[in-house]
Amino acid sequence: MNLWQRFTTFCTYCDRDSDALTEKTFYDEYRNLARLSLLYPNLNRPYVFLQILQFFVYFFVLSTNVLAMLSSAFVIESEDFLLSMHAIHLSFIFFLFLAFIFLGNYTRHDFTMIHKIIGNRVFNYNGEDITDEETKMCLVYFKIKTRAKIIIPFLNIIAGFTLFVIGPLVDKALGAEEKRTYTKFGVNLVLPLPVLYPFEAHEGINFYLAFLFQCLSAIIVILILSGCTCIFVTGTTYMIIQLERLLISIKRIETRALHLYRKIYGENVLLENNDRYKDRNYLNCLQICIKRNIQHHQQIMRLCNHFNRVCRGPVFASFFAGGVVLGISALVIIIGGERPGIVLGTLTLIFPEVANLACICLAGQRVIDLNQQVRLSIYSVQWYKYSSTFKPYMSVVQEMTYPDLVIRGLFSTTANMESFGNVLNTAYSYFSLLLAFKKS
Repeated sequence: MNLWQRFTTFCTYCDRDSDALTEKTFYDEYRNLARLSLLYPNLNRPYVFLQILQFFVYFFVLSTNVLAMLSSAFVIESEDFLLSMHAIHLSFIFFLFLAFIFLGNYTRHDFTMIHKIIGNRVFNYNGEDITDEETKMCLVYFKIKTRAKIIIPFLNIIAGFTLFVIGPLVDKALGAEEKRTYTKFGVNLVLPLPVLYPFEAHEGINFYLAFLFQCLSAIIVILILSGCTCIFVTGTTYMIIQLERLLISIKRIETRALHLYRKIYGENVLLENNDRYKDRNYLNCLQICIKRNIQHHQQIMRLCNHFNRVCRGPVFASFFAGGVVLGISALVIIIGGERPGIVLGTLTLIFPEVANLACICLAGQRVIDLNQQVRLSIYSVQWYKYSSTFKPYMSVVQEMTYPDLVIRGLFSTTANMESFGNVLNTAYSYFSLLLAFKKS
């Protein structure tokens, strides 16, 4: 088997779970963003060649920026502590998004299964009517999903535009622009990002090429971040919707059982409230309904397990990097009074960073809360009037919902509001440590 055949076999294996429904779900939810961000590349010919070329471009641009920023941070002299922190801040961001590409493709199977489950509507209560309450609930969450997919990427675009365009203009307007062209170690201070290049790039064609390279870097970061955000928002929204559906379904279990009873035994059959609990056929309908609820929860757990395997790396990285990046950002803002453009650019970077963390933690907390509500909702039914054969199903629901349904990252990192507070505390700790280091 030659190299090309091995490659095509590998692509076929990676794409083994994909089908027309999955591809349609991806397109409906993200259009081409999943492809452009390389989080879910198209492995079908001839697109696979373009995606491979795109991967090499992204890898070259991001890895070059990481190395260049780190080199700049270490060679900038001590009096340019602000620029050093700014370079470390940016190198951390570039490295993070380079890692996201590899993590996304490593979990492609789970990625595909998530959207296959979503495409199949997660779970169908065959023959049961969709209530107005359920319809309104879905519309509310779909609106939230749409707004989050627009607002968070928009904040990142504003941050990039401020960093590259508005920040330098503010410095120039206030007379605070960098007077030097290079530091004594050769770090370019004319470009929007302070970088050590192996060639002079302060004027002429070299300047424009370096500027375009930095703009391309910002576009790639925004694409990957937008892709990660949209995928996370989509996955968590569908989990929340399904838990809400399950909650509504359990609360309506007697109404559902009555509809099922009349569907099987005839519309004209009348059951008095007190007599229905003595009717074996009605009690059997109750058991059928609770079984469907159990099957629904199993599908939600399956969706959550696939989602956690996809998000465990990015969730951990977001929390770990969030503390570091927010701490460095706060330090740059505090000590950067002489360079208002850098302060403004860093300030606009904080908003999407906090928004991303808040989105992760709020969604994760909502999943935890709804799973707990499902566990408690089983007590709201009149189980004490049902037959003894129904009660084991209650125990199953209790047992399945007892462990918290959580969005979890590596090293048991949990997406909830407690973790959000911990990240802010960590950021303050880094800020205090770096500030003390600077003063010393």
